[in-house]
Amino acid sequence: MQDHQGARVLRLGLGTGYKEFSKTLSILLNMSLPPKTMQIPSSKIRWLTILRILQGQMHQKRTESAPDTYPLSPSAFEVAPKLPSVGEVGIREHLRLWQEGQSEPRAAAPLSTLPGLRLSSSGEISLSQSIENDSVDTFDDAMSGEEDDDALDSSEADIESQPYPQNSLEPGDVVQRHTSGEPIPAIFIRYLTDQTQFYSMTGKFLVRNASFGGDFVVRRMFSPQELDPLLPYLPSREVDKQSFDQVQAISPSQEVPRDIAGALLEKLRGFHRACAEAHRQHLGRLVRMHSLVAYQKSSREMMLVEIASVVLQKADGEELTDVMLWTTHAVLSRDMGFQRLNGRSHHLAPLWRVNSLARLQKYEQVRIWIREYQEGVISQATALNDHASPIDWQQDLMDNNPIPQFIEKTRRFIQDSRKNRSVVASSNIGPSRDPSRVRIARKSLEHGAIAHETTLTRFSSTEKKIISFLKSWCLTLEIPATGNTWSLGPILLRAIGRYDGHELNARTAHLFLMEVGVCAPWDDRNNYNADMRIPTSHDAKTQQLFYTAARQATAIAQGSETPDDSLANLRKDWANMAVYAIDSADAREIDDGISIEKIEGDESIFWVHVHIANPSAFIQPGDAVERYAARMTSTVYMTETVYPMLHPRLSQARFSLANDRPVLTVSIKLSVDGEIMERKLTPGWIHNLQRFTATQVSQALGNTIASPQAPSHVFKVGRSMGATVNPTHSTPLNSTAISDLRTLQQLGRARRIKRAGSLESAYNHMQRILIPDPHVYIQRDGLGPTYSSVGGRRFTGDPAISWEVQELDLNHQLGSAQISVVADMMVLACEVVGDWCSERNIPALYRGSEWNTTLQVLVEGYKAKFDAAVSDEHKFLSLRAWSRLEGMVTQNSMPVPHRLLGVPAYIQATSPLRRYTDMLVHWQLQAALLHEARHGRDSLIGSRDDSYLPFSRARLDTLIPNIDAHDRDIRLLSVRSKDHWIIQLLSRAFYFKEAMLPAVVDVFMVQEHLSSTSRLSGRGLLKQFNGYRTQVLHNDVAQREGGLKAGDWWQCRIEEVDTYNQGVVCLPIRLLKREVPA
Repeated sequence: MQDHQGARVLRLGLGTGYKEFSKTLSILLNMSLPPKTMQIPSSKIRWLTILRILQGQMHQKRTESAPDTYPLSPSAFEVAPKLPSVGEVGIREHLRLWQEGQSEPRAAAPLSTLPGLRLSSSGEISLSQSIENDSVDTFDDAMSGEEDDDALDSSEADIESQPYPQNSLEPGDVVQRHTSGEPIPAIFIRYLTDQTQFYSMTGKFLVRNASFGGDFVVRRMFSPQELDPLLPYLPSREVDKQSFDQVQAISPSQEVPRDIAGALLEKLRGFHRACAEAHRQHLGRLVRMHSLVAYQKSSREMMLVEIASVVLQKADGEELTDVMLWTTHAVLSRDMGFQRLNGRSHHLAPLWRVNSLARLQKYEQVRIWIREYQEGVISQATALNDHASPIDWQQDLMDNNPIPQFIEKTRRFIQDSRKNRSVVASSNIGPSRDPSRVRIARKSLEHGAIAHETTLTRFSSTEKKIISFLKSWCLTLEIPATGNTWSLGPILLRAIGRYDGHELNARTAHLFLMEVGVCAPWDDRNNYNADMRIPTSHDAKTQQLFYTAARQATAIAQGSETPDDSLANLRKDWANMAVYAIDSADAREIDDGISIEKIEGDESIFWVHVHIANPSAFIQPGDAVERYAARMTSTVYMTETVYPMLHPRLSQARFSLANDRPVLTVSIKLSVDGEIMERKLTPGWIHNLQRFTATQVSQALGNTIASPQAPSHVFKVGRSMGATVNPTHSTPLNSTAISDLRTLQQLGRARRIKRAGSLESAYNHMQRILIPDPHVYIQRDGLGPTYSSVGGRRFTGDPAISWEVQELDLNHQLGSAQISVVADMMVLACEVVGDWCSERNIPALYRGSEWNTTLQVLVEGYKAKFDAAVSDEHKFLSLRAWSRLEGMVTQNSMPVPHRLLGVPAYIQATSPLRRYTDMLVHWQLQAALLHEARHGRDSLIGSRDDSYLPFSRARLDTLIPNIDAHDRDIRLLSVRSKDHWIIQLLSRAFYFKEAMLPAVVDVFMVQEHLSSTSRLSGRGLLKQFNGYRTQVLHNDVAQREGGLKAGDWWQCRIEEVDTYNQGVVCLPIRLLKREVPA
């Protein structure tokens, strides 16, 4: 059908009943169904089929993929431009522009009865909206800026854990907040304890959690003085948590008077109009943004400034204005060709993954197949309704479409899976029904295997594209929750017809992939997060760098490549000096060790030596090993595996501390009262390493304190744990080592007291909640990768998981945190390295606390709450918030005071085998050491010359935002790996009764409302599970007690265990205790 013929048909079809018909057309074209079930008369089906045919022709003729980009609509304060006529632009372009001018497209609810539309007795087709609210409970919620306590209440959480936005918002900053429509600018007004207040362009206020940093930030658009007149009209106390994320009037009766807010709103609206104008001015290139920057076959990563420079044709990034960057970012956020990276720090370092053109072409092909399948279903339904035959060419289209065959094949896989594994409404998949009957090959059993896989029918190349699309939707999260492409997943799940009673969302798509065997039933979707850049994340760049680094590491290990020691001429032989390495017994990478040296004739002063592994002397920037390390940024520790930053053939066999290994030693001449008398850095060799465990040292030094908590309880699921034999490397402590370690402990404590001075810290009053690690046994023999799109697979057997927990005791938590001798020595070394670099003006990665006045006010507020609190509950809550603020740090190329540690400069440098930033610092240090070896010791003190350094300050300034953001993502990944296996255990116990859980649980409420969920709920800590977090739903019981309040103790029952979103949901039964805060 030619374009003009299609236009004629369209005009005929719309000749009568246009309003009613266009409403139906809009619903079907956008797949956005009204809230209630609607009946579409069969007389309309022919027109729907015709229009689907027209739409299908447009898609068939496209030779390149085009992203689902939705431009910013014209400003609400301007008249929308008139659409060009059909004669001017053609029917296809006119229809496209008309659709864009309607209400903003939203994530679709699919046709409810695919693969066959359900016909009522009257011949009507029933269309109903699916239950779809996936965007509120997904893994991405924690990346959107919402508070995430996972990293705060876990043992992996660093003392510098950071829940609030780094370089937090200042009053007058304008943030970009995405809603279902276009991005809305809102002015940040102030923090109110755990909340942030914003003033929107509509003259209403908005409240979010204090961790919200926005999607994009324009700094200091307004001065604090301009905001002062608003303050009397804003709530001076925290608002009802049910009002989170809701734009609302300042008060029930009035808004801010126009004479007060008028100038401020006009300025904000002027900025919005300027952004709309910039969008119109650059519309042609913004629509083609992806094709302008994307590679054909491989993805790439680009900063926002880089993308905007190319798209807006600005040769120099300095020419880019806030308006241009805002507009570009807004379009990027709605283009499936781009994926937002850097998680919660994206507003500080707006990094994007640019998907390849080839990948989008695959998505486009899948989209065409699903749309054509819909057209065929509609045609068949029309024919059935009219007792006629389907259109011949459309029947041929259905015959050549891979979707029906894919549906039929995967239905067989699902049927096969459900013979062995049950599923529940929360989209959890169960364990093998009778694990004792699992048949496992004898050879695998000899190796301790507890699971086995069988390959079923292979997928065709076209079916693999469909699988890849689903993976991008529910695992790698590459498809944004806006635009029509996102709706294809629910459409396909409904067509498969095996998920009645399930929400047709990404969680159910993951269940589907597990049931057909693409993913293992215990698959951890955190492994696919592209932000993490681990080999299993399916990130092509990471995988390529991994293999090149492995080749170089193998060459070095085999001797075919021999790297030079750049510090060979400066190394000191430490001879037989004892070096004490304190780590776990099975640790394979030892970064550091400590020594003590007495000064003859003076028992009040000692030399303390911190010996650090020195891989940077043998690995140079630009090497394959270095490029992979820079990509990873750190070793990733997950519950069931470790992803090392450096290949084990280097880190373990060449550079991990051992006898006759190279080191970089930080030496401190320290008095017994904690005064540093002298310090120096020395490359060297060690020959007498003695390894001990932390438990050995604590017991020997008398530091072990009996826990007042209740006895522990062990929960187990799965077959008996296999006999795991880990190599142990610890040696018995002798009297000399005990004496040396006791002296080191005393010196470390003295320095800590000296350094802190009068500094009052939350850590003086509390200990962190430590969530125990679960133990997972899953032998890999006989098992392929957890993800494979080669074909369907059947998994029999399951991992064995055990988790030892104690009851949460708030009184025990309200005690001074215990600090080990190792922690004190490492902080001392990092303090000295920071000071050494600072006095030489060496640009490095200094860590510190750049608090603004707003955060200082918050800290003082929490201190006051703690001082006023009477109960343990409210003391704990104030300390919890206070400690999170104290743990906020930033990295800078120049020295930044570290408030928590009480030092003017601090650089992490003690873990170069596991942290790329430490290795980078070592390159700077060795360059300075070599320079001073040529020009005289201390010759660089006070120098401004940095020409000898491998990394300039400007280079570091470009690296730091991404490194900083990725470091936090990696820490979060380790915590979520632990969460995954805890939730796996709880799911198997709760739904499938593999272990007995308590009938009721006690929950301590720490947050009254979670704004990132669709259900009204709060966050609590489970007493019976070491304080593991839970979501507590508001119900009638809670309502009768006035709601859930922070500081409450509630008796609850577990309602749901969600393996996809990694959460436990509880329902209140009765209020146990409530104390009103002072």
